[in-house]
Amino acid sequence: MLLNACNISRFHKREGAKLVKNKIDIFEKKKSRFFESDLESQTKQKPGVKFLGLVRLNVFFYRLGDASKGDNKIKRFLRDDLGRVPVIVDTTMIETSIRAMHIYLKSQGYYYSEISYTVTDTKFLKERKIVTYFIKLNNQFKYAKLNVNCPDKKIYKLVQASLDDSYIKMGRSLKRENLIEEQNRILNLLRNNGYYTFAKEYIDFNVDTNYSSDYVAIEINIKNQDDLKPFKIYKVRNLVISVEPSEKLPGATHDTITTNNFKYIPNGSKINPSIIAKMNFLMKGELFQQNNLSKTYSRLNDLQLFKLVTITPTILENDSDNVIDFSINLKQNDKYDIIIEPQAITSDQANLVNISSSRNYGLAAVIQFTDRNIFHNGEILQLRFRSSFEAQRGENINPKPFFNSSEQSFSASITIPQLLFLNKIDRKINNANTKTIVNSSIIYEKNVQYERRVFTLGSSYQINRKLISYYVAFPEFSFVRTNFTNSELEEKSKTDIFLQNVFANNLIVNDIRLGFTYNSQPISKGKNYIFLRWDVLELAGNLVSAFNFLLDEPKVTDTTRNIKNQFELFGLNYFQYVKTYADFRFNHWLDMNNTMVYRVAMGYALPYGNSPDYIPFEKRFFTGGANSLRAFRPRSIGPGVYSTTSQIDKSGDIKIEMNMEYRFNIYKHLFEGAVFTDAGNIWSAKQDSRLGADFDIQNFYNEMALGSGLGIRLNLGIFIFRLDGAVPLHDPSQEYGKRWVINNAKDFDWYWDNSIFNFGIGYPF
Repeated sequence: MLLNACNISRFHKREGAKLVKNKIDIFEKKKSRFFESDLESQTKQKPGVKFLGLVRLNVFFYRLGDASKGDNKIKRFLRDDLGRVPVIVDTTMIETSIRAMHIYLKSQGYYYSEISYTVTDTKFLKERKIVTYFIKLNNQFKYAKLNVNCPDKKIYKLVQASLDDSYIKMGRSLKRENLIEEQNRILNLLRNNGYYTFAKEYIDFNVDTNYSSDYVAIEINIKNQDDLKPFKIYKVRNLVISVEPSEKLPGATHDTITTNNFKYIPNGSKINPSIIAKMNFLMKGELFQQNNLSKTYSRLNDLQLFKLVTITPTILENDSDNVIDFSINLKQNDKYDIIIEPQAITSDQANLVNISSSRNYGLAAVIQFTDRNIFHNGEILQLRFRSSFEAQRGENINPKPFFNSSEQSFSASITIPQLLFLNKIDRKINNANTKTIVNSSIIYEKNVQYERRVFTLGSSYQINRKLISYYVAFPEFSFVRTNFTNSELEEKSKTDIFLQNVFANNLIVNDIRLGFTYNSQPISKGKNYIFLRWDVLELAGNLVSAFNFLLDEPKVTDTTRNIKNQFELFGLNYFQYVKTYADFRFNHWLDMNNTMVYRVAMGYALPYGNSPDYIPFEKRFFTGGANSLRAFRPRSIGPGVYSTTSQIDKSGDIKIEMNMEYRFNIYKHLFEGAVFTDAGNIWSAKQDSRLGADFDIQNFYNEMALGSGLGIRLNLGIFIFRLDGAVPLHDPSQEYGKRWVINNAKDFDWYWDNSIFNFGIGYPF
């Protein structure tokens, strides 16, 4: 019952041939991949998706709940909640589907497509039918000629001068989305040139398919108001910005501050008018521009100081001038926020002495304090303290005290609502929110083997648009200091290069980090979407290295610390490397109950210069675990086919990871299921003494770890609790010829012994 794949709207039960498949057969085979899925989505009768391509469990549950031989609560649950009435073939619905396909193809420039259909039996059961739609696309029209028709000469000249930016390009295929984009472009063009009252409905198109057999002539018609009255150009006259009095300041005075551009009524608020002025782009005496209005609204909202931003225009017209007065009302957020969050935690802990790992359990608490407008210029200060205690267990570990592993962390950040020191650039960035973030953190970690202190300090610029966000981080400092609390581990590290890299006291000085995140996820379900995070470039150590070189600083050699002819800063070795990492995800929406998700993640890091052998442990790549290869424990794979029992946390300089997950509704979108397959590995960027650890472009695909499994999720809306179970299929750490470990599966005991269970919050990707 928990593996139900569909649960969509039901039809009344009736007799007839059951629809089990819609098939699209396009005559022009080379174009099938472009149109097949879109045409199939136009069908009005859909049989639902088979679970694992084998069985429609919703129909199976419906039949189990058949009330013909008596009814009860269990049958009603199976029939009404988990089941679905089989779809009966309806020729009327088929004809409606064909009309919808014609409309869709017309929107893609295929005005004279031909569509027919057949209804055939399946191979084994005559009462089950397959509807096949035969589609001949025929000719796709292209744009050949473009004219603009407009009775208003000013608008005509404005549009005509902008045609180089038009979405209607000569020779481009005729598509409906091009016309919609052109309509929006002209609307924005006019509204950014003072035509405040202009609307989209005053733009339409004539498409002349008689122009030639392959091309169309397009006419853009831009009409006047009421077909006669020309549109007027408006200027901004007055602007009043007022902060709504706080409920906690009932006696606030209605004082007014007059600036060069607007009147500001703070009503007791301590927000400086200078920061309000930087967020406002409506300029007194200038032509109205829609971009300036949108940018003002967006920037004021992005301050996070206000619950609600309301902009009210008042149009004033006379014979000599047409103006707009704007009133902006700002409703404040609470100045202070305190959040206390208790947590139950679990983690995998590596015992580096006896080379084993164990699952730790513990408790944690987070206290977060937020102060809005701390310096009266819209800055947001956020302080966060986290304290966690875990019970670490394993061989030769004293069980007392019960919580023998802990971590304390404190972080502070200030968000400034502008690009600090780049005011001119900030003002020129359209349709985006900008901010500067300065952050610092201190971490103290102690367990039965070592204690570690980490200090970080950095700053970054962020530019956030509707679908894409950019970041640029300037010199960042990270200091790591580790002391052993286990003498056996300390002694072992003296001869183990890997442990020396993990526990070295080091300094990371990033020259620059830059990247972006793209997310096209719609607000409501029903569309495919893409997520891409690309940390394009991370450079470290070059500025410090250049500084040391210019000052002719001496290099240091210390065999006890694995330092060979390298520069130091403040008596510490620092790293020099370049790194890039990309994470791409595609969510393919099948229907309201079924989704396929695909993910590819790739990263490359190269150490050089002052640290030619290793990049910092914190910057290396790992694979395995709850959000990675779920059939393998965290950090247990790689590098390559190198196999050793002397390391637990296995890391590398190159990473390739691929995931595929089928997600389906089980019960009212509260319980969801998943079937998934994960593949990936890490490798060393440079060849070293570890046999099989380096990356070989001709053979890397044979070194991928592969696992598959099932998952169940409890979707509470705000939180998703997830339990995934997986087994390995291909393990590159095994001997050659024995890596397909799934060949060893002979009974249920093997699956149980080799299964890995992962509990998580949220989807894995």
